[in-house]
Amino acid sequence: MSTVPGHIPTYVRAGAFIPLAKVVHSTQDYTGKALELHYYHDASVSTSTGQLYDDDGATAHAFESGRYTLVRFDSQASAGRLEIGLQTERGMHATLTPRLFALKVHNVGTRPRTVQAGGKSLPFGWDAQRRLLEVSLPPLADAAMKVVVTL
Repeated sequence: MSTVPGHIPTYVRAGAFIPLAKVVHSTQDYTGKALELHYYHDASVSTSTGQLYDDDGATAHAFESGRYTLVRFDSQASAGRLEIGLQTERGMHATLTPRLFALKVHNVGTRPRTVQAGGKSLPFGWDAQRRLLEVSLPPLADAAMKVVVTL
């Protein structure tokens, strides 16, 4: 591995899910309605999980008072197929906030044949040089979503 002067390398565990929000100046500006979800695919990882915890940024003890949302992520990989699941769990007093995820799957060596969510084909982009699959997912509210990538 070579290093580039002035740049700090970032190491990511194979199978990791990393949700990212746009940069904001304070929690008052954060909405969580549109996020990027990076998944670091690797053939050595057949299953993986992750989660995103979110609350309003102002309520003390938000989890204990049921004012939170969890989005759970999971992946299952087999020869020629990658499944990524998303499931929302809301606390008893949490407000329903549909979320838009821009899914970015890293380390995809070949152009996928199809990408589907809920049985419907989705348009996608694939960058061969960066080995990156990009797809905008339908809004995620309270229902589970399964994204199936056929490689």
